[in-house]
Amino acid sequence: MTQTSRPGAARSGESLGTVARAIEIIRTVADSPRPLSLTELSTTLGLPTSTVHRLTRLLEPQGMVRYDAETRLYHPGEELLRLGFLLSSRWSVEELARPTLQRVVAACDETCQLSRYLPEQRSMMFVEQVRCSHPLAFTLPLFQPQPLLWGSSGRVIMAHLPPAEVEAVLAAAEASPVAGFAPPSAEKLNEDLDRIRERGWDRTDGEKLAHAVGFAAPVFDAHGIHGSVATPVPTARYSPEDHDRFVELIVTAGQELSRLLGHQG
Repeated sequence: MTQTSRPGAARSGESLGTVARAIEIIRTVADSPRPLSLTELSTTLGLPTSTVHRLTRLLEPQGMVRYDAETRLYHPGEELLRLGFLLSSRWSVEELARPTLQRVVAACDETCQLSRYLPEQRSMMFVEQVRCSHPLAFTLPLFQPQPLLWGSSGRVIMAHLPPAEVEAVLAAAEASPVAGFAPPSAEKLNEDLDRIRERGWDRTDGEKLAHAVGFAAPVFDAHGIHGSVATPVPTARYSPEDHDRFVELIVTAGQELSRLLGHQG
């Protein structure tokens, strides 16, 4: 028996394609650090200029994009900006981050924490965490300043600070709160931070929490370093065979959170 298409099915598929391409235009204009020309939009999206022009003509009356006839460049539209401000006022960073933290915990059943950098205090604080199911679960108090120097959650932040800030943190540093380790030399610290910056994550042992192995990755926002995402693992449950798995989980979480916070990198 010959199969026939439903009436309107092709038109429906075409409409869905139009919607998807229009959304891509909105996303591209919003993600760009500067206004874009029609040619740049066409090249970025891999679409003919005629198609992009037709879609932008549909988006302009809705306030999703704005065309400047003098410069011939496309900007985010006023309605798009309004929606962005409206949503950002309703959702906190902690609420945005929680699903990502939950995915990490679901994958490894270890606690996952989000921290925020406090530039005026040259410190950090944990602002959200999702606990694992184990009775033994390492956590640190929320909204209490913690030193940057000790522990992977602080080191990955330091790795993305200006040299003068790193020097100031080191100059004021005290011994490790857990093991009493003395602060490293400036040379050793800079070597460590270079390595962290290059690979995109860090691991420390018993620096901020006793009997814990800590994995962390940086979290960026639209302005730079925002904080970190970290997973402290009790040494009793940690095996060297798990190392790569924890690194992959925490790096992926850091990248996902950075994208949610508007980082372009």
